[in-house]
Parts: sequence; structure tokens; C-alpha cells
Amino acid sequence: MRSPATTLTLLVTVAVLVAALGSPASATALRLAGVPEFPDPLSADRASDIGPILDEVSGDRVFVTVDSLSSYWTRRVGRPGNLWSADYITRCFEELGYQEARFDSFWCDATGSTESNIVFTKQGAASLEGYVVMCAHFDGVTHSVPDDPEERSPGADDNASGVAGLLEIARIVKDLPLLRDVVFVCFNAEELGYVGSTHFVEDLVAAGDSVFVCLNLDCIAYTDGSWEASVEGRPYDYSLFETIEGLMRDYTSITPIPRWKRSSDHWPFIEAGIPAIMIWEEPLTPLLHTPEDNMDYLSQAYAEDMTRAYLATLLATAELEGVHLPIRPTTHLEETCATEALGLPPGATAEFMWWSEDFDGSVAAYEYRLIAPSADDTSYQQVPAAVESLEFILSEEGIYRFEVRSVDNEGLRDSSPDAVTVPVGMTYAYPELLVEADVGGWASFRGSSGFTSDFPDTLFEGERVQFTWSATADRYCSELVGYAWAWDDTTTWYPPAESMEETLLTVELEPGDHVLRIRAVDDLGYETTGVLRFHVAAFGGTGPLLVVDDFNHFFVDDEREDAFFDTLLAGREWSEWDPDDHASGSGPVPPPTAVLSDAEHVLWSVDNSSPQLGELSVGGYSCLEGYVRAGGNLILAGWCPTQAFDGFSDYPRDFLPGEFLYDFAGLGGSRNTGGSSNPNPPSQYGFAFLGAISTGVFGLEDVHVDTAGKWGPYFATYGGLPYCDAFELAPDGQDLFSFRSYINPEFQNATCGVRRFGTSGEGSVVVLGFPLYFLQTGDARDMVGKILDDFDSWTTPSELLAFEWSASADSVAFSWSVAPEAGVQGFHLWRRDSGSATFEKLTDDMIAASPGGEASFTDREVTHGSGYEYRLGVVERWGGTTAHGPWPVSTPERLPAELRLASVAPNPFGDLATITLAVPSPGERVSVEVFDLAGRSVAVIRDTYFEPGVYEITWDGRGRGGHAAASGVYFVRARGESAEDTQKLVRIR
Repeated sequence: MRSPATTLTLLVTVAVLVAALGSPASATALRLAGVPEFPDPLSADRASDIGPILDEVSGDRVFVTVDSLSSYWTRRVGRPGNLWSADYITRCFEELGYQEARFDSFWCDATGSTESNIVFTKQGAASLEGYVVMCAHFDGVTHSVPDDPEERSPGADDNASGVAGLLEIARIVKDLPLLRDVVFVCFNAEELGYVGSTHFVEDLVAAGDSVFVCLNLDCIAYTDGSWEASVEGRPYDYSLFETIEGLMRDYTSITPIPRWKRSSDHWPFIEAGIPAIMIWEEPLTPLLHTPEDNMDYLSQAYAEDMTRAYLATLLATAELEGVHLPIRPTTHLEETCATEALGLPPGATAEFMWWSEDFDGSVAAYEYRLIAPSADDTSYQQVPAAVESLEFILSEEGIYRFEVRSVDNEGLRDSSPDAVTVPVGMTYAYPELLVEADVGGWASFRGSSGFTSDFPDTLFEGERVQFTWSATADRYCSELVGYAWAWDDTTTWYPPAESMEETLLTVELEPGDHVLRIRAVDDLGYETTGVLRFHVAAFGGTGPLLVVDDFNHFFVDDEREDAFFDTLLAGREWSEWDPDDHASGSGPVPPPTAVLSDAEHVLWSVDNSSPQLGELSVGGYSCLEGYVRAGGNLILAGWCPTQAFDGFSDYPRDFLPGEFLYDFAGLGGSRNTGGSSNPNPPSQYGFAFLGAISTGVFGLEDVHVDTAGKWGPYFATYGGLPYCDAFELAPDGQDLFSFRSYINPEFQNATCGVRRFGTSGEGSVVVLGFPLYFLQTGDARDMVGKILDDFDSWTTPSELLAFEWSASADSVAFSWSVAPEAGVQGFHLWRRDSGSATFEKLTDDMIAASPGGEASFTDREVTHGSGYEYRLGVVERWGGTTAHGPWPVSTPERLPAELRLASVAPNPFGDLATITLAVPSPGERVSVEVFDLAGRSVAVIRDTYFEPGVYEITWDGRGRGGHAAASGVYFVRARGESAEDTQKLVRIR
């Protein structure tokens, strides 16, 4: 493994290397002095064949042992079968000629007694450092089985098969001249959490023993027909893994698969920093920990092949005298600009770095080659082991290939070098530029086309925004020389391109459309230009409603109209702007930006003879568009309101995406009742406007023309309102009113009132194709009041009616609700670890609400026994998000898989014993009872329903009558609906 302290970087930019690498062809001609010469790599053939030794493995013998061990009713720790199987294993070793069995004893809390591992040692023929531990556990277990109080546990595969394979290997190597000591260990209490192996490792670590490797046999006799096995161990022992995989391919029919996903008795060795390997059946037996784990479904041939794999690994690691089984080193390239490059420009300097690992030796040197596109010399060159990086100037266009391999002190090389190809002359060699703003949002650029962004589309007038940026050219082995930026004006860049300034000073935003351009330039002349376009809105106040009286006073006296507005808006605070009162030489003057920006709602009463509203602009967009963009709400009503706004001269008219009336008012087109082809005069066209009751979120009552009052003076000429706008809806528009003509059906039921609710912070717009003044006053007052109430209700955050959660060890389930009429778009859920400052969004897509307003989500990316905080984001009707929370949530420890008494402590006890009870999902009724040696009930501690979880229950040593129980041996039994468990308990008074 490479150590930074011993790493020497070889810079080829020094004079010697520049001279040597003047061309790509000469780049491969470097040879450094002081490097030992090694012979050519070993051939694939091994120096000595171990096939005859592996052929001694007998599947018959393996299965005889499996049959013997699985014949015990159970090998569970604390049961007689466990002791009997230990005696059987000991006798088997002794019959093989092994002497001096050692029983490695340890205390087992689960049994409340001393248990033992079985240890035999084979002395090595040489004094090589470190010994090999070959192990297998002999205890068994079953999950609780109803009506099986004895817990029958044959454990044929788990793990009679592993013990049988170990004994067969011990038989074969008994008299072989292995150079290293081999310690055979049959571990106990593996099924209780590697208790025996943990104790063993703690002892050998405390004693300072040197273990070369641990080889653990566990479950080696089941195959589903695929004949695969997972090779488990430390992920960075690459050379050992490659050796084992090669041995398995050479000498077995089993396909090895590196997994690193399961744990067994090799795990305590790994945690202690000791190399450990387990070759485990793949897939794992489906009958694991069940009474059906017997010999009926096992494969003798597979078990024999697995035993051969372990025996070959032992011969390689313990080193059989006279037989050479090389454990080759492995070399790995690290990520550098060259290995990660999408493409480099000619002349770029490419750095290659690597590290190596040799399981049973040390690296003496490295061999490399850089193959240029036109190179004719492809031989390997050597550098000392201290050199772990090289740099090259790549001057030729085409594909380069760099390879590196290590050579150990025995002259062994990698079975295959690590390699990377590097394209030179490609067009990907541009700096990567990242731009961020302190108001939120970022954008990244590469070259002239690559672009990703979540930068906000709209900012607001007066905001002070600071932009920061950074860039890197590391992906193609170059260096940045500077940045430049331009604000709106592309003719002026600041500062000069060679400056490395990375922060644009704070900008106070003006309304309008703006462009920020940023350049990043590298030392080879490659440039990336990032372009950010955004809109600055200037409006969106919270002041009183503004009435713009832009109505044609040819029909209506101004004082009477003002009195009408007083009645229309009775009880509301409002102000008025009359363009005629502010007329100049060019005509009526609409309200300025400052007046509009102060109003939360605007009621604009227009006439097609008024100034064309679409021509009034501030900052590059129309006055009213800017107001609505920033959250203001607009009611536009009057004679031909769409013609007054859009400036067209004739009907019918279509509106398109990108136009205000389409995007913000929800109108796809308009026509006018004054353009009827019917011979009846306009006076017969319409006396009522029918309110939409079922469309949208809210309904409106019908409104009627005031034919007996305000419209009365004109009734003789016009029997109804002429020249009303009828609309076609855009996708976001909602039908508010339809036109009713009592005589002429041409415009019957045509839409003449439309609403569009704003989203993403925009305001809402209502367009009425008829003037308000000539309606019956009460109808108009109720209608306008309802529309304004709708505006307020639409932008009011929805109330969270309920929020509930429940946590398990592996997930947290949430449910919540809002009112069905709230009309929210959806929800997002956010989470952070307790104590963390940052929330992370858990939901890429919005969670939809049911018709009743309910929603739910389950977070399955949690860890048991951990604390979190959650926030709920409600995406409102208008597009904004309302945050609720945070709520602290703690996940419990993982629920037990079976009903059991996890512990009884202290044991022996005096006055008080604590009983830890584990109850699996989904919970059950459990009685916890104490019995004496005669089987008589002494005390019922609990008899009730338990939710899933782990509970601590105490017993004060008193019996049913409240009398203190005598000193002696007792049994605590937990009996549930599906299983029971019993623990011995000793009382000393």
C-alpha cells in the first residue's frame, strides 16, 4: 500500500526527461539507473502442480462428517448436543494424529456459563513469520419454531459442512511439509454474535501473536446449480483475492465472485486488522437456521470442490515446501487529470500516479510503458519502488495508452497491468466553470455548449446579489490563468483575462432582463464562457387596492363612477389613479411604477379608446406583466379589455405563448359581440352573465346588466351591453362567466370572464369582457368581493391538519393531511441528521395528495438507533412552498428476529435481576415467568401484549405471595404466541 511518506514524485519536466521525451516515441525510452534487472514474467503455468494433493479431497469423507454432526438434535450453545459435537470433533483430530488439543475457554452471557473453542496446531517446517488460522464454527441454531420446544437444529450446511471441510483438510496436510504453522480452530457461539472467535482474537492480539491470514469455512455445501461462491474478506487485499480466484478457476469448477457483504467468524480478525478470507456458497442456503437444514438438499460434489478451494488457498498461504504458488502483487492507477480526462489538447502534461499491494512480500520496482499513437517501441521500462508517479508531455494527436505493473522481491509481476487510454487532440479540453449566487442557485459550464443550472429565473428590484465563481482545468492537465466578466454590455470585460479574481462585487439589481457573462481561460488558450440570463421584477407590493379609472367618460360621469367604486369596494381600503387627471401633452398618463408597486391588488377599468396598456413598459417588459410577475393581483375589466391591452385593431384575435394575455391571463383568443353577423342590432345581445359554479376552486353568482338604472339612459338605443369580449381559454385559464343573450344565440354561453391563478410566486389575473359600472351594483359588489377574497385565499398558506410518524429500526413512515379544498400541488419532505445544519430533500418528485388531502411517505434510508429531524414542504396552489416542522424523530435499535431472552443480569443476582426481552414484529402477547428446579411456577413477572422492540423487565426475587425466594437455581421463561425462550438464573442471598 502506498504511503505518502515514501512516495517520490518523478517530474519529467526536468531537463533530463525533457531531453528524453522530446517526442512521443522517445517518451517510452526512459530507463533509470539503480533499478534491478528482473527476468521475464512467470508463465501462467505454476512451478509445481498441486493437483495430486487436491485430488485427495474426498467428498464421501466430508459428507460422513456432515452426517455425524447433523445427527445431533441440536448443537445450540448451552445444549448437550453442543458438548457432544465438541467431543466428536476432538476425537476426529486425535484420530488424525494431532496432539495437544487446547480448549480455549470464554464466558458466554447468553448461557450464563463457560464455553470453549477447540484448537489444534500443526507445526511448520520453517520459521516463517505469522501463522495461518483455519477455522469453522461447530455450534448451531434455529429460528424459533412453534411446537418444537427442543429447537431441533441439524445445521448440516450451517455449519457441519464447514467443520467437515476443515477436518478433511487437516487430514490431508497432516504430514505435508508446510512452511508456516497452521492453527485449526473450531469456534463455538458463532451464532450468538461471533462470541468464541471474538474472544480468540482478543487473546492473540493481547499476546502479540502474528497471524498471516485467517481462512474461515462456513456454509460450503449448498448450490442452486450455478456453482458460484463469494470470496469475502478485506477489500484491499487485492493480490490475495486474485490468487484465490486463480486457484479456484484452475483447480475447481466453481466460479469465484468477490462480494464483501457477509460476516462470520472471520470478521473479528478483519476488525483487528488481520487479513481474513471466507469462501461462502453463493447463493446462501434458503434453509439457513431452520430445522430443514439437513443433508437432503446439499451437494456432495460442490462441498468437495469448496474444500479443494480452501485446501489450495492453505497451500498457497502456508507455503508447501517444494511447491511454488505465487501470490502476485497488484498495481492500481489513481485518479489524476490523465486518468479522468475526457480528452487532452496537444502539449498537455499528463500525470500518472499509482499504488501497489503485495500480500506476502514487498514491491521492488515498477514497470511502465507509455504507448504513443505512432510509437514503435512498446517495451516496459523500470523505475525504483519509491517512484509512484510520472509526468509526460503528450504532443501528438491520437490515443495514448499508459500501463504500469509492480514487480515484487521474488520477481513476480501483476497478472495484468493497470492501464488507461488518453485521447489527445479531442475537443473536450475546456475549463469547468461553476457560478453561484448568494440568493441561491448555481450554474456550471464547459466549453461553449455544456450547461446545467438551477439558477432562479426571476430576481427582484433592489436585491443585492453577490456572484462567485471558480473553475478548474484539472480534467485535462492544464492550469487556469484568469477570469473575466461582463455585465449586460459584451463590449466591456472586467478585469483583464489574466486576473484570477473570483468574486464579482455586490450588484444592486435594476428591473429588467440582464446577462452575466464569465470567462475562464487556461494556459493553453482554451476558454469557457458562461452566460447567465435572468429577469429582475420591479413590483409586488402589499398596500391597499389600487383602482385605475381608465374608463371612457363619454358615457359615464366621473363623480358617479367614483360613487360606484365607493359602493363596490365598501369596507375595503383602496386608492384611485385616474389617467385623465394626470394627462400631459401626449394624453392620459397611466400610474407609474412606484404607485403600482405599492398595491397588492389592482382593479383596472379600461376602454379600448384608452392608452394601449401593452405599450407601457418598465425594464423591458410591460407594466402590468412586471406587476403580476412579482406577485401582484389584477382585475382587468371594461369595454374590449383585450384590445385595450394588446393594441390590436380587429377581432377575432389569437394569443400565443410568450404574450401576457396567454401566459398570465389564461386567454387563448378573443372575439367581440359587436362583430356579430346576426341582423338583430346589438341592443338585443345580452342582459346577464352567468357565473361559473363548478369550474375552478370557487364559484361565482350570476351578474346582470342594470337595465333599469345606470344603463337605463341608453336602453332605448341599446337593449343590452354591446361590444363585450368573448374568450377562448388557454390551458391555464379558468371559466368564470358565460354570456347570455335572450334573443340572439350566436354568443350564447360564450366565455366572457376568465381567471388564471398565479404560480411560483406570480400574482393572479381576472379578465372580464364587460364593464363593471353598468352591472347591477349589488351583483358587481358581490362578484368583485368574491374575486378579491379568492386572491387572498389562493395565496394564504394551507393549514396542516395532521402530521404523524412512526419509526422502526430501518424506516420512518409519515402521514399528513391538508384540507381537500386547499388545492395544494403536492409535498416534499426534507431530512437532516440530528445536530447537522443542513436539510437534504428526500423527494425528487412531488408527493401527490389524495382527493381527501391525505399523503404519506416512508423514508427507508435511515439507520437504526439514530436521530433525525424532518421538515415538510407544502407546494401551494400558487407554486410557492410553505415549510412545516422540524420534527425530531429517533429510530429504535433494530427489532429482533425472534422472541428471546436477550440477557438476564446480574447472574447470579442478589436483590434485583434485570431481564432483557426481545419481541419481534408484529408484536404478541408474552408471559415472563420464573420456575424453580422442580418446574413449579415461582412468579409471573409479566403477562401482557408487547409491541415489537426490546424491553427491560426487573424481578425483585419475590414469589407469588410476596415472599422472598430462597437462594438457588431458577429458570426464567418467556413464552409468546410463536416461540419461547428460557434462561438459567441463580440467586444468592
